[in-house]
Amino acid sequence: MKKIILAAALFGLGSHAAADVTLYGEIRNSVSVEGVKIKGSNGLTEKGTSTGINDHLSRIGFKGSEKLGEDAKLIWQMEQRVSTVSQYDGWGTRDSFIGVDGKFGKIRTGYLSNQYNEMVDLDKWIFNRGSALGLSSYNREGKRILSARYDTPVFNGFQGIIQYAPRDNQNPDDRYAHEEAAKDELMLGLNYKSGKAFAKAAYSHKKNNYADGNGKLKDGYIARIDGGLYLGNLEVGVGVQHAKGNESGNKYLSLLTGNKKTFGGNSLFADKTEAVKVTDAAIALTYRSGNWQPQLVYAHGWAAKGVNSKDILVDKYDQIVIGGDYHMSKRTSLRGQAGYLVMGDKTRLNATTTGKIEHGGAQIALHHKF
Repeated sequence: MKKIILAAALFGLGSHAAADVTLYGEIRNSVSVEGVKIKGSNGLTEKGTSTGINDHLSRIGFKGSEKLGEDAKLIWQMEQRVSTVSQYDGWGTRDSFIGVDGKFGKIRTGYLSNQYNEMVDLDKWIFNRGSALGLSSYNREGKRILSARYDTPVFNGFQGIIQYAPRDNQNPDDRYAHEEAAKDELMLGLNYKSGKAFAKAAYSHKKNNYADGNGKLKDGYIARIDGGLYLGNLEVGVGVQHAKGNESGNKYLSLLTGNKKTFGGNSLFADKTEAVKVTDAAIALTYRSGNWQPQLVYAHGWAAKGVNSKDILVDKYDQIVIGGDYHMSKRTSLRGQAGYLVMGDKTRLNATTTGKIEHGGAQIALHHKF
């Protein structure tokens, strides 16, 4: 990162003032080859392959601070997606906020990552969402949300997080009228880190997120805990996650299909609108030796069942990803991985057909920070 002076006139504020601003960013590009195969109980089998040049969350940002007193400072950040393949535009599309930081902790409001979005110890890959090249399902709740967030000070290695997204930000079309049920969300986090171990926990509670069998709205939730040990150059991590009413069967399945959307000419995501209950887990081994950082990750998801019907909407899955990084310099790394995911044959493909889905691929990427 570099310190630069940006004239306030750049932001349309006139030419008589200037501010110290940190400019930073990342460029993350890859070339990938992926394939997917779906075999239905009706005897139909579909296969497909894809080769592409991809951008993975490249970004550019500006951030700064101003001392407010002996114990506090104002902090701000404006970060946005950029793309080397012309996919994204706009400002403030990533973590963007204003807040205060001091001995009391950190308070921010804006478009902020939740705790899940920062739990990356078990899944350090860069990949397209839905791909077998990373843990799309296990990390599915990682997101940014219009919210207020408080991070406590670190005390003996522990830090707590409270984050709240108001109903009117979640459903702006219902602002003032409040004719629809509230959809506000409360998120909690707890982190611990020492020289020998780490642990991270997250919980998200979503108001009126799904309907029960009688049509009554119920709250949904998702909870996760990851932990690990530092054994010299080896890092061993494990995690488990459980959700009920957090998403529909359609949304959950979309993370496991290799981005394939149809089967037999019909949408794969048309008839599983019921919310699901699901548990998944992961284990990761990361080794650091000089500039090399190989990693192996295994994930397992148990069958996702309808919260009301108890029917299997998405069958169990197993996934393995192997690869790693080679750090060519302090800010540039060459990254590559291969992954494979296979689901059980009880997944509901459409109203009359179940089937098995498997997909995998390989990728090589170049990652540069500035």
